[in-house]
Amino acid sequence: MDEVITEEFCVSTKLMLQNELLTARDKVNVVSLLKAITRTAEFEKEISKRFPMNEAKKKDDYETGYNLNESENTENNEDEEGEGEEEVDGKQRSEDFSLEAIKEKWKKKEEELKARKEQMDKERQIKIAPPRSKWRGMISSCFDPYMDVYIAQEDTNLREMLKSVTKEDGENPWSKEDEGGNFVLEGSTKLILYFGEAIKRCSKLTVNQPLFDLYSLCKNYFRQYAQFLNAKIPVINVIPQTTTLNIMSGPNQGSNQSTQIFTEADEKIFCLEINTGEYCANITDSLGRTLKNKIADKFKESIDLEQEKTEFLNVVNKAVETLASNLVLKLEKPFRDMIDIAQSDIQVVGDQSKYVGALKATIQKSCTQYKDWLNPARHRYFCGVFVGVFANRLYYNIWRPKKYNEASSQQLMLDLMAIKDIFSKLESNEVKVKQFSKLVNREMEKVEGLLKTLASPIENVIQTYVALVPNGNDVDLGKLLDIK
Repeated sequence: MDEVITEEFCVSTKLMLQNELLTARDKVNVVSLLKAITRTAEFEKEISKRFPMNEAKKKDDYETGYNLNESENTENNEDEEGEGEEEVDGKQRSEDFSLEAIKEKWKKKEEELKARKEQMDKERQIKIAPPRSKWRGMISSCFDPYMDVYIAQEDTNLREMLKSVTKEDGENPWSKEDEGGNFVLEGSTKLILYFGEAIKRCSKLTVNQPLFDLYSLCKNYFRQYAQFLNAKIPVINVIPQTTTLNIMSGPNQGSNQSTQIFTEADEKIFCLEINTGEYCANITDSLGRTLKNKIADKFKESIDLEQEKTEFLNVVNKAVETLASNLVLKLEKPFRDMIDIAQSDIQVVGDQSKYVGALKATIQKSCTQYKDWLNPARHRYFCGVFVGVFANRLYYNIWRPKKYNEASSQQLMLDLMAIKDIFSKLESNEVKVKQFSKLVNREMEKVEGLLKTLASPIENVIQTYVALVPNGNDVDLGKLLDIK
C-alpha cells in the first residue's frame, strides 16, 4: 500500500512540475535546473531503497550480468527439481531420460552457461551499471525537455576545452617529463577526461534525449580534434613529381607537398601524433560502450563512433608515412653517392659499395630513436611503411645513371642484398622476423626484378622484364633498353 501511495505521489508531483516548467520556460537557468534535478534524483534514489525491486526484476539482473551466482544457484535448483519424473496428462515422459535427451539437455546447458559467462566478462569490462529501478526518472524525467540549456553550457565548455588543448599541443607538445617513453599529446588526455566526466554528470541527471545530445557534441569535438591532428602533419615528397617512371604506388604519392627534411624535434612530434591517434582510436571503442551502457534503450543503436575512430587511424597512417618519408630524405647523401657512381666503368664485382654503409648507419640510428618514442606495434608498422617508401626511392635512383653493364648490375644486386639485411634487423621480435622478412621481399620485388633484368643478356631483356617486374610497361621497358 505504501508503495502505491508513493507512486501516486510521484506521478502527481511530476504533473505539477511539468505545469510549472511550462509556465516559466524562459526563466529556466542551468544552476537552478541542475539543483532541482539533483534533489529530485536523490529523492528517487531514497525511495528506490525504500521499495526495492521484486524477484522478477532480480531475474532481469542476471540477464544484464549481475547476481550470476544467485541466478545460477536458482537455475540449478530448478534443474534438480525438474530432473524428477515429469507427467503429461497423468503419464510419465520416459523419453526425457533417454541417453540422447540427456546429452542434448546438457549440451544446451553448457552452451547457455558459456554464453552467459562470455556476456558477464564483456559487461565487467565495460563496467555495466546495475538495472535501473522503476523509480529512477519517475519525477526527474519531466526536466528532460528543458535540458537544452544544460547541453548548450556543455557545448560552450567543450568548445573552450578544445581551443585550450589545441593551443597547448601546438605550443609545447613534448615536455621534458615525456622524454624516453611512449606518450601521447597531453591535450588528448584532457579532452577525453572531460568527455568522460561530462557523460558521467549528464547520466546522473538523465539517460534520455539530453544524454544523446551530449553524445552528439562529444562526437563532433572528437572529429574536430582528429582534424586538428591531421592538419599538423606535413606530407613529404620523396620522388620528384616530374618523373615519368612507373614508380610503385606507396605513401604520399600523388599528393606530395614538401621536400623539407624535418628535425629530430619534429620527428618526436610525429611519433607523439602516432601514439595520440592510436590512443584516441582505442578510446572511441570504450567511450561508445560506456554510452550504450548508460543511455536509454531507444538510443543505444544510434551510438556509433566508427567514423571518429577511422579519422584517428587516418592520423596514425599519415604520421607514420610522413615519418618514413622524412627518414628517406635523410638518406639523400648516400643516395647521391650511389647515383654518382660511374656504373658503365665497373668491371669487377667487389664488396658492398660505400654508400650502403652510410645508409645502414642513418637507418639504424633513426629507427632506434623511433623505437623509444613509439609503442612496439606502431614501430613495427612504421618499419614496414619505411621499407615501402625506401623501395620507391631506390627504384627511382636505379634509373638515374645513363648506362649499366653486366658487372655494375651484379654489383647493385650485391648492394641490394646488403640493404635487405639492414632491413631484416629492424625487427627484433623473433616471432615477427619471418613475417617482416616476407614484407621486405615483397616491397623489394620490383627493384630486384629491375636489377636482374639489367644483369641479363641483351637478347633476354624483354622476357626477363615481363617475368620479373610487376606492373611493368612499355615506356619503362624502352628506358631500360636505353640504359643497358
